[in-house]
Amino acid sequence: MGSLVSQKDGTRMEGQVTAVAACPECAAEISVAGVEQGEIVQCPDCGSDLEVLGTDPVTLGLAPEEGEDWGE
Repeated sequence: MGSLVSQKDGTRMEGQVTAVAACPECAAEISVAGVEQGEIVQCPDCGSDLEVLGTDPVTLGLAPEEGEDWGE
């Protein structure tokens, strides 16, 4: 899983390039590092689960809610 980092300026952290993306729920700026498409991250401001929709540039969308599988 990629990591959320506290920097909002896109600086490098632990050898990884960080990117800044906006939370689609609350519009907070979120810095992420080492994420892959399809990964789920959490907004540190509003707590929403977000899916990484793209990595160049990093774009985030609300993660789909998992429904009950009823043992299927």
